[in-house]
Amino acid sequence: MDSLNDYVLLGFDLRVPSPAIHTTDACIWGQADDAYQTVLAQGYSENIVQLLDCPVVIMEQASNSAATAIAIAVSPSSLELVKATFGWPVTEYSLCIHDLIARNWAFKGIDVADINGFFSVFGIDSENPKLPFKDLFLDESDAKACAKLAEELYPSHAPFALFGVFVFMGSASLVVI
Repeated sequence: MDSLNDYVLLGFDLRVPSPAIHTTDACIWGQADDAYQTVLAQGYSENIVQLLDCPVVIMEQASNSAATAIAIAVSPSSLELVKATFGWPVTEYSLCIHDLIARNWAFKGIDVADINGFFSVFGIDSENPKLPFKDLFLDESDAKACAKLAEELYPSHAPFALFGVFVFMGSASLVVI
């Protein structure tokens, strides 16, 4: 598997807290519209891939009982696909995945999603399931296999890319002994 540190952060979103699968797909894991609009009203904007383009601290402050902050990163193997689809540069964050994890963001797994809108295979495949996969991937080779199969089964949604999903877990409590 590519190291998570090799994933490229694309931006942030705010989602409604839910026990549903933590995907890139806002149709499965609903967007916290009020919190999202609050961030936009502070002068931040959406970037070219329609994710919030703001400092990580803004997302952490927006995360509360009504809104879960998420970060979406693209795998190194899917980065060229993102560049070809959206152009470059996508916002280049100085913050790397290691920094997110150090700030109490949890890696939830790798989602396989339609490059044009982050429609997850878990939503696309939900009506008449054809894929043997039911949850985010921890192993990149399994995610790649899912993407390949999804492109065969759902060509109207192809191409599919691999996205790491990270969730802010709240302020870490530091105990000094």
